[in-house]
Amino acid sequence: TAAVEAEVFAEFSAEVGVANIREFEANSLKQHRAALAESASIAKQISSLTSQIEYIEKRDFKGVLARVQKQLSDAVAESAALEEQEARALAKELQIREQLRADNIRVGELRAQRATVLQSSQALQDRRQEIVADKDSISKKLAGEEILIERARAQLHDTLQKAQVEEVALPAVPVTEKGALPDGVGASQEAEAADSSEA
Repeated sequence: TAAVEAEVFAEFSAEVGVANIREFEANSLKQHRAALAESASIAKQISSLTSQIEYIEKRDFKGVLARVQKQLSDAVAESAALEEQEARALAKELQIREQLRADNIRVGELRAQRATVLQSSQALQDRRQEIVADKDSISKKLAGEEILIERARAQLHDTLQKAQVEEVALPAVPVTEKGALPDGVGASQEAEAADSSEA
């Protein structure tokens, strides 16, 4: 895009004294065309001077011939200088085009990297949503377990009080894990707690 081009060639444009790379290319093309026109004009002059030399040589005008030969020599030198200038301009243009191609490739790579980052970000967001959903599910299960524990504690408390009032000796209940009841004890409370958590 024009914005990317302007950013990539900003330093170069400042060095050559142009607003942007498009202006430099336009100036280069203008100079190239001017050089071609000048070269054609010089070629025409050379042809004219050559004709004059041939005419003068036939008439043997040595002084005039010397001046014409000087003009011809100057025209040839100027033509060579213009050709050299044109060659430098063409080389610079090729260099700029190569740089532009490399920059376009780099822009493509950056766009591909951006797409990859966006995909990774989306994947992370999806994973986060899964974790949040798992957290909610675990929270519900913990809430159910807490309800179960509270009900078991209340039942145990009521049973102990009732046994104490009625002076009933309770058998010792083995504890399999810290805070856990044996198999079969509190099964109805587990079902009730699960129903409550689902509600």
